[in-house]
Amino acid sequence: MMPDLTRLYPNHAVRALDGAYLAHELRERGTPQAPFIYTNFISSVDGRIAQRDPDTGRYGVPRSIANDLDWHLFLELAAQADAVVTSGRRLRELAARGRSLRCVPDLARANYAAWRRARDLPPFPACIILSATLDLPYDALRGLEHDELVILTTTQPTPEQRAALDAAGASYVQVADRVRGAAVRELARQRGYRTLYSIGGPKVFHTLAADGALHRLYLTLSHRLLAGDDYDTVLAGPMLQPPVTLTLHELNLLAASDDAAQMLLASYDVATQVMQG
Repeated sequence: MMPDLTRLYPNHAVRALDGAYLAHELRERGTPQAPFIYTNFISSVDGRIAQRDPDTGRYGVPRSIANDLDWHLFLELAAQADAVVTSGRRLRELAARGRSLRCVPDLARANYAAWRRARDLPPFPACIILSATLDLPYDALRGLEHDELVILTTTQPTPEQRAALDAAGASYVQVADRVRGAAVRELARQRGYRTLYSIGGPKVFHTLAADGALHRLYLTLSHRLLAGDDYDTVLAGPMLQPPVTLTLHELNLLAASDDAAQMLLASYDVATQVMQG
Protein backbone atom coordinates (compact mmCIF):
# COMPACT_ATOMS: atom_id res chain seq x y z
CA MET A 1 0.00 0.00 0.00
CA MET A 2 1.34 3.42 -0.96
CA PRO A 3 1.88 6.06 1.74
CA ASP A 4 0.12 9.40 1.85
CA LEU A 5 1.65 12.75 0.92
CA THR A 6 1.54 15.83 3.12
CA ARG A 7 0.92 18.83 0.91
CA LEU A 8 2.75 21.89 2.24
CA TYR A 9 1.88 24.38 -0.54
CA PRO A 10 -0.36 25.99 -1.74
CA ASN A 11 -2.38 24.73 1.23
CA HIS A 12 -1.83 22.09 3.89
CA ALA A 13 -3.55 18.75 3.27
CA VAL A 14 -2.98 15.02 3.45
CA ARG A 15 -3.54 13.24 0.16
CA ALA A 16 -2.84 9.92 -1.52
CA LEU A 17 0.45 9.47 -3.36
CA ASP A 18 -1.30 7.34 -5.97
CA GLY A 19 -2.80 9.71 -8.53
CA ALA A 20 -1.11 12.82 -7.11
CA TYR A 21 0.45 13.84 -10.44
CA LEU A 22 -2.41 12.53 -12.59
CA ALA A 23 -4.56 15.03 -10.68
CA HIS A 24 -2.52 17.86 -12.26
CA GLU A 25 -4.38 17.10 -15.52
CA LEU A 26 -1.52 18.19 -17.74
CA ARG A 27 -3.40 17.31 -20.91
CA GLU A 28 -5.85 20.12 -20.14
CA ARG A 29 -2.94 22.60 -20.15
CA GLY A 30 -1.78 21.88 -23.69
CA THR A 31 -3.33 22.11 -27.15
CA PRO A 32 -2.08 20.89 -30.53
CA GLN A 33 -1.23 24.53 -31.34
CA ALA A 34 0.48 25.23 -27.99
CA PRO A 35 1.84 21.99 -26.52
CA PHE A 36 2.58 21.84 -22.78
CA ILE A 37 6.20 20.77 -22.17
CA TYR A 38 7.42 19.49 -18.81
CA THR A 39 10.35 17.62 -17.28
CA ASN A 40 11.16 15.72 -14.10
CA PHE A 41 14.25 14.89 -12.00
CA ILE A 42 15.15 13.26 -8.71
CA SER A 43 18.13 14.78 -6.91
CA SER A 44 20.06 14.36 -3.68
CA VAL A 45 20.28 17.40 -1.38
CA ASP A 46 23.79 18.06 -2.71
CA GLY A 47 22.53 18.16 -6.29
CA ARG A 48 23.39 14.73 -7.73
CA ILE A 49 20.86 13.49 -10.28
CA ALA A 50 23.27 10.97 -11.86
CA GLN A 51 26.67 9.50 -11.00
CA ARG A 52 29.25 7.53 -12.92
CA ASP A 53 29.34 3.85 -12.07
CA PRO A 54 32.97 3.03 -11.16
CA ASP A 55 32.68 -0.45 -12.71
CA THR A 56 30.96 0.35 -16.02
CA GLY A 57 31.82 4.05 -16.45
CA ARG A 58 28.19 4.79 -17.32
CA TYR A 59 26.02 7.48 -15.74
CA GLY A 60 22.75 6.69 -14.03
CA VAL A 61 20.43 7.76 -11.22
CA PRO A 62 22.29 7.04 -7.95
CA ARG A 63 21.00 3.80 -6.43
CA SER A 64 20.86 5.45 -3.02
CA ILE A 65 18.12 7.86 -4.15
CA ALA A 66 16.29 5.83 -6.82
CA ASN A 67 13.10 4.29 -5.42
CA ASP A 68 9.76 2.83 -6.46
CA LEU A 69 7.65 5.70 -5.07
CA ASP A 70 9.41 8.33 -7.18
CA TRP A 71 9.26 6.00 -10.20
CA HIS A 72 5.51 5.72 -9.73
CA LEU A 73 5.21 9.49 -10.03
CA PHE A 74 7.56 9.48 -13.04
CA LEU A 75 5.13 7.10 -14.75
CA GLU A 76 2.11 9.24 -13.84
CA LEU A 77 3.78 12.08 -15.73
CA ALA A 78 4.66 9.80 -18.65
CA ALA A 79 1.10 8.47 -18.87
CA GLN A 80 -0.13 12.00 -19.65
CA ALA A 81 2.30 12.56 -22.53
CA ASP A 82 1.59 12.42 -26.24
CA ALA A 83 5.34 12.21 -26.72
CA VAL A 84 8.49 11.91 -24.63
CA VAL A 85 11.70 13.73 -25.54
CA THR A 86 15.01 12.00 -24.93
CA SER A 87 18.58 11.93 -26.24
CA GLY A 88 20.69 9.66 -28.38
CA ARG A 89 23.05 9.33 -25.40
CA ARG A 90 20.29 7.85 -23.24
CA LEU A 91 19.41 5.28 -25.90
CA ARG A 92 23.07 4.27 -26.28
CA GLU A 93 23.36 3.81 -22.51
CA LEU A 94 20.21 1.69 -22.37
CA ALA A 95 21.42 -0.47 -25.25
CA ALA A 96 24.83 -0.93 -23.59
CA ARG A 97 23.07 -2.20 -20.45
CA GLY A 98 20.86 -4.56 -22.44
CA ARG A 99 17.76 -2.63 -21.38
CA SER A 100 14.56 -2.12 -23.35
CA LEU A 101 14.80 0.86 -25.68
CA ARG A 102 11.09 1.54 -25.53
CA CYS A 103 11.09 5.06 -24.10
CA VAL A 104 8.76 4.30 -21.17
CA PRO A 105 8.20 0.53 -21.10
CA ASP A 106 6.43 0.42 -17.73
CA LEU A 107 3.38 2.17 -19.20
CA ALA A 108 2.32 -1.32 -20.25
CA ARG A 109 1.22 -1.86 -16.62
CA ALA A 110 -2.54 -2.33 -16.38
CA ASN A 111 -3.38 0.86 -14.49
CA TYR A 112 -1.49 3.18 -16.86
CA ALA A 113 -2.68 1.29 -19.94
CA ALA A 114 -6.28 1.67 -18.76
CA TRP A 115 -5.79 5.39 -18.04
CA ARG A 116 -4.50 6.02 -21.57
CA ARG A 117 -7.11 3.79 -23.18
CA ALA A 118 -9.92 5.68 -21.41
CA ARG A 119 -8.65 8.87 -23.08
CA ASP A 120 -8.28 7.33 -26.55
CA LEU A 121 -4.48 7.53 -26.36
CA PRO A 122 -2.18 4.93 -27.95
CA PRO A 123 -0.53 2.50 -25.51
CA PHE A 124 2.79 4.35 -25.58
CA PRO A 125 3.76 7.97 -26.24
CA ALA A 126 5.66 8.86 -29.34
CA CYS A 127 9.42 9.12 -28.83
CA ILE A 128 11.35 12.17 -30.03
CA ILE A 129 15.12 11.58 -29.97
CA LEU A 130 17.53 14.52 -30.09
CA SER A 131 20.76 13.39 -31.77
CA ALA A 132 23.46 15.55 -33.31
CA THR A 133 25.40 12.56 -34.68
CA LEU A 134 22.78 9.93 -35.59
CA ASP A 135 25.00 7.47 -33.71
CA LEU A 136 22.10 5.34 -32.49
CA PRO A 137 21.61 1.64 -31.57
CA TYR A 138 19.58 0.94 -34.70
CA ASP A 139 19.47 -2.84 -34.31
CA ALA A 140 17.96 -2.54 -30.82
CA LEU A 141 15.38 -0.02 -32.07
CA ARG A 142 13.87 -2.44 -34.59
CA GLY A 143 10.47 -3.81 -33.73
CA LEU A 144 9.73 -1.51 -30.79
CA GLU A 145 6.13 -0.54 -30.23
CA HIS A 146 5.90 3.25 -30.43
CA ASP A 147 3.15 5.50 -31.67
CA GLU A 148 5.91 7.33 -33.56
CA LEU A 149 9.69 7.37 -33.44
CA VAL A 150 11.16 10.67 -34.66
CA ILE A 151 14.83 11.69 -34.73
CA LEU A 152 15.53 15.43 -34.55
CA THR A 153 19.05 16.04 -35.85
CA THR A 154 21.43 18.49 -37.50
CA THR A 155 23.07 15.67 -39.49
CA GLN A 156 22.22 14.55 -43.02
CA PRO A 157 21.86 10.75 -42.78
CA THR A 158 24.15 8.60 -44.87
CA PRO A 159 22.46 6.03 -47.12
CA GLU A 160 23.30 3.37 -44.51
CA GLN A 161 21.79 5.45 -41.70
CA ARG A 162 18.68 6.17 -43.76
CA ALA A 163 18.22 2.44 -44.37
CA ALA A 164 18.69 1.77 -40.64
CA LEU A 165 16.11 4.42 -39.77
CA ASP A 166 13.64 2.87 -42.18
CA ALA A 167 14.24 -0.60 -40.73
CA ALA A 168 13.60 0.80 -37.23
CA GLY A 169 10.37 2.46 -38.36
CA ALA A 170 11.80 5.88 -37.53
CA SER A 171 11.51 9.17 -39.35
CA TYR A 172 13.89 12.08 -39.04
CA VAL A 173 13.71 15.85 -39.17
CA GLN A 174 16.90 17.73 -40.04
CA VAL A 175 17.43 21.24 -38.68
CA ALA A 176 20.20 23.74 -39.35
CA ASP A 177 22.94 24.72 -36.90
CA ARG A 178 21.82 22.91 -33.72
CA VAL A 179 18.73 21.33 -32.23
CA ARG A 180 16.82 24.02 -30.35
CA GLY A 181 13.79 24.02 -28.12
CA ALA A 182 11.84 25.89 -30.80
CA ALA A 183 12.40 22.97 -33.20
CA VAL A 184 11.08 20.51 -30.61
CA ARG A 185 8.01 22.66 -30.07
CA GLU A 186 7.41 23.05 -33.82
CA LEU A 187 7.71 19.29 -34.33
CA ALA A 188 5.06 18.80 -31.64
CA ARG A 189 2.78 21.29 -33.37
CA GLN A 190 3.16 19.59 -36.74
CA ARG A 191 2.14 16.26 -35.24
CA GLY A 192 -0.64 17.65 -33.06
CA TYR A 193 0.88 16.70 -29.70
CA ARG A 194 -0.74 18.38 -26.68
CA THR A 195 1.83 17.27 -24.08
CA LEU A 196 5.58 16.59 -24.24
CA TYR A 197 7.51 15.00 -21.36
CA SER A 198 11.28 15.55 -21.41
CA ILE A 199 13.17 12.57 -19.95
CA GLY A 200 16.49 13.20 -21.67
CA GLY A 201 18.62 14.61 -18.84
CA PRO A 202 20.31 17.93 -18.10
CA LYS A 203 21.40 18.81 -21.66
CA VAL A 204 17.96 18.21 -23.15
CA PHE A 205 16.52 20.24 -20.26
CA HIS A 206 18.90 23.10 -21.18
CA THR A 207 17.84 22.88 -24.84
CA LEU A 208 14.23 23.46 -23.83
CA ALA A 209 14.80 26.00 -21.05
CA ALA A 210 17.20 28.16 -23.07
CA ASP A 211 14.65 28.59 -25.85
CA GLY A 212 11.57 29.37 -23.79
CA ALA A 213 10.01 26.01 -24.63
CA LEU A 214 9.58 24.64 -21.09
CA HIS A 215 6.46 25.13 -19.00
CA ARG A 216 6.96 23.06 -15.84
CA LEU A 217 9.72 21.38 -13.81
CA TYR A 218 9.00 18.51 -11.43
CA LEU A 219 11.79 17.99 -8.89
CA THR A 220 11.97 15.29 -6.24
CA LEU A 221 14.54 16.09 -3.54
CA SER A 222 15.74 12.98 -1.71
CA HIS A 223 17.02 13.92 1.74
CA ARG A 224 20.43 12.29 1.35
CA LEU A 225 23.95 13.63 0.82
CA LEU A 226 26.07 11.69 -1.68
CA ALA A 227 29.19 13.71 -2.66
CA GLY A 228 31.46 12.16 -5.32
CA ASP A 229 33.29 13.83 -8.19
CA ASP A 230 31.73 12.33 -11.37
CA TYR A 231 28.10 13.41 -11.46
CA ASP A 232 25.39 15.30 -13.34
CA THR A 233 23.23 18.09 -11.95
CA VAL A 234 19.74 19.11 -13.08
CA LEU A 235 20.93 21.55 -15.77
CA ALA A 236 24.02 21.48 -18.01
CA GLY A 237 25.06 23.91 -20.73
CA PRO A 238 25.97 27.56 -21.34
CA MET A 239 24.79 30.16 -18.84
CA LEU A 240 21.14 31.07 -19.36
CA GLN A 241 20.78 34.74 -20.29
CA PRO A 242 18.42 35.86 -18.94
CA PRO A 243 18.06 33.28 -16.18
CA VAL A 244 14.81 31.34 -16.12
CA THR A 245 12.69 32.27 -13.11
CA LEU A 246 10.34 29.69 -11.64
CA THR A 247 7.31 29.96 -9.38
CA LEU A 248 6.36 27.20 -6.97
CA HIS A 249 3.26 25.38 -8.15
CA GLU A 250 3.03 22.70 -5.47
CA LEU A 251 5.15 21.26 -2.64
CA ASN A 252 4.62 17.91 -0.91
CA LEU A 253 6.45 15.99 1.80
CA LEU A 254 6.76 12.20 1.65
CA ALA A 255 7.84 10.36 4.79
CA ALA A 256 10.81 7.98 4.77
CA SER A 257 10.07 4.35 3.88
CA ASP A 258 12.01 1.09 3.82
CA ASP A 259 13.81 1.83 0.55
CA ALA A 260 13.67 5.64 0.41
CA ALA A 261 14.70 8.61 2.49
CA GLN A 262 12.27 11.41 3.26
CA MET A 263 11.53 13.36 0.07
CA LEU A 264 10.20 16.74 -0.96
CA LEU A 265 8.15 16.68 -4.16
CA ALA A 266 8.08 20.08 -5.82
CA SER A 267 6.64 21.34 -9.08
CA TYR A 268 7.54 24.72 -10.56
CA ASP A 269 6.04 26.76 -13.39
CA VAL A 270 8.19 28.91 -15.64
CA ALA A 271 7.48 32.49 -14.58
CA THR A 272 9.44 35.22 -16.33
CA GLN A 273 10.83 33.72 -19.51
CA VAL A 274 8.62 34.65 -22.46
CA MET A 275 7.14 31.62 -24.19
CA GLN A 276 7.74 32.07 -27.90
CA GLY A 277 4.72 31.70 -30.12
